[in-house]
Amino acid sequence: MFDEKKARRVIRFIECLKHTKGEFHGKPFRLLPWQEKIIRDVFGTVRDEDPSMRQYNQVYIEIGKKNGKSELGAALALNMLVNDDEWKAEVYSCASDRQQAAIVFDVAVDMVRQNPTLSKLIKIIPSTKRMVYQPTGSIYQVLSSEVATKHGLNVSACIFDELHTQPTRALYDVMTQGSGDARRQPLWFFLTTAGTDRNSVCWEVHQKAVDILEGQVVRYKKRMRTKIRNGADAYAAEYAAILVPEESLDDEPLVKIEKVKRFAVKPMDAEEAVMEMELVGHSFFVFRDAETDEVSVVYKRKNG
Repeated sequence: MFDEKKARRVIRFIECLKHTKGEFHGKPFRLLPWQEKIIRDVFGTVRDEDPSMRQYNQVYIEIGKKNGKSELGAALALNMLVNDDEWKAEVYSCASDRQQAAIVFDVAVDMVRQNPTLSKLIKIIPSTKRMVYQPTGSIYQVLSSEVATKHGLNVSACIFDELHTQPTRALYDVMTQGSGDARRQPLWFFLTTAGTDRNSVCWEVHQKAVDILEGQVVRYKKRMRTKIRNGADAYAAEYAAILVPEESLDDEPLVKIEKVKRFAVKPMDAEEAVMEMELVGHSFFVFRDAETDEVSVVYKRKNG
């Protein structure tokens, strides 16, 4: 089940923050399509049996270098500190060493200082790499890599940076096994660039994510095959046949999809849609009309 209101709440909070580095310093944090997709999936997907609860509690994000990983991690940490309705929340940054873990925290500090409202509500303690959201008594803290000191934490959220650099799985186990049991819906974010060690905990988490995704694809294929075999309506059967050729209805491999692009369908007017289309360099752009709330398309003619 998807709750648009929950997803929009987090997106609005993050887009009230500002970038902290280089030419983007001081500019609003406008989520890129892939970033918004993550936010919507994580915070908008809720349980069917209890829509007040998030569906997911672990998020694995593997991206290339210089793609804004630290900025996204800082924004997520602040959201979990301030915007998650958790009394006395405990948000932690972890990494292979304290200096690496402090990178996300330092970005979050800069974001707070650029926001007048957050600056009044959050107390920053630089010496201990800690900030306190005073209205709820919630904390955001950088942790060292010493595993022995991490037992007994009451984690509401954890930003685990550069998971692929972990020399062992000890810190990962301490932070994920039982540390959030007292919370209603704790959330762990594993942010990392690619590694090469296939014996590491990062590869284990990476492979688990791949297995889950592949399992979803298999279940989807089975549903489509069942629809075709059971004589689904003409439109559904025709649509399914595009994705599942007749010769692949048994155990033959399906059509191979080489590349998939996903974009959030944002509310805007036609002029904004044209600007977005030009920005991404496409010949068409799908958007949700801000006045009618209908899904619409603008496109560029071949003859200009």
